[in-house]
Amino acid sequence: APSTQGWSLTGAVTFYQAPVLIENCNFFNSKSEDSLNIFRTKFKIIDSFFKDSNSDAIDLDFSEGVLKNIKMTNIGNDGLDLSGSNVFLSLMEIEGVGDKAISVGEKSQLVAENINIKNSRIGIASKDQSNVEANSINIKNTSIGYALYQKKPEFGPAYLKIMNQSLDNVEKKYLQDR
Repeated sequence: APSTQGWSLTGAVTFYQAPVLIENCNFFNSKSEDSLNIFRTKFKIIDSFFKDSNSDAIDLDFSEGVLKNIKMTNIGNDGLDLSGSNVFLSLMEIEGVGDKAISVGEKSQLVAENINIKNSRIGIASKDQSNVEANSINIKNTSIGYALYQKKPEFGPAYLKIMNQSLDNVEKKYLQDR
């Protein structure tokens, strides 16, 4: 991640209040906190591949947009991390994520369809007053399929609606906060 005297970014590639279209791009071998960080902007990410990220692959903060036909492999922390964002996600393949394949937090809204998750710690996490509606979800070889919880006291409970799912070799189908 870029840094200089007293100033740094978390993303190897960062878009801050700068609308962006990313199409047919590869993000490989990132050592940054985020391979791609999009902050307070509108975006489209289409037909792109994230591989061997040291931490998060895509981090979306207070942004709005579309992700379509995204592949992720060997991600150290979260595959897709949303905070305060509104996202439509279609056609995603995620394999080998160290923490959450998809993490939705801080009042984010996510509509997702046709998602395949394999060999990850957690499939989809909805937290801190976020709303996730997902259709055609396949989760395989994970510790936890779905997680719903409140992490930060300033937010309320999360919501998660899953339609047409397949869970295969998932140790715990869901983890839910009281």
